[in-house]
Amino acid sequence: MKNLFIILISALIFFSCKSNTDDVKVTDNKADDEIALQKELQKAVKYVSGRDSVSAYFNLPPGDGPFPALIVIHEWWGLNDWIRYNADAFANKGYAALAIDLYRGKSTKNSDEAHELMRGLPPDRVIKDLQSAYSFLQDNPKVDKKRIGVIGWCMG
Repeated sequence: MKNLFIILISALIFFSCKSNTDDVKVTDNKADDEIALQKELQKAVKYVSGRDSVSAYFNLPPGDGPFPALIVIHEWWGLNDWIRYNADAFANKGYAALAIDLYRGKSTKNSDEAHELMRGLPPDRVIKDLQSAYSFLQDNPKVDKKRIGVIGWCMG
C-alpha cells in the first residue's frame, strides 16, 4: 500500500510538470487592457548573482509605491511568454513582479529538453540567484522591503 501511494504521488508530480502551459493563464476581466497601459513600465533587467549577470523580467504597477513584491519562478519550460504574462497580471493586481531566468536565456516547448534543462540546474546557483533576486527587490525604492514573497509553478 505504501508503494502504491508513492507511485501515485510520483505520477501526479510528473504529469503536472508535463502539462501544456498554454491551457492555464492568470486572468481577470481587464487584464489585457491593463497590461497594454503598462507597456512603459515593463522591462528586462539584469542583476548580479555572484560573478554572473542574470536576466529577469520586471514589471511594476503604476504609481509611486512602495508595492509588495513577488519573485516569480518559471516552470521547467524556462522564462517564456506565459511567465511574463503572469508577471504582468501580478503587476496589474498591485505587485512588483520579478520573473527570474534560472536557465540563463534558454527556454523550450519540448518536454525532453525541458527535463534536461531542469536536471542540469546547479542547486547552489539556484539558491544564489534567488537570494540575489531578493536583494534586487530589497534595493528597489518602489518595493515594500517587508512584503516580498515568491511564487512558482511546477519546478518553481
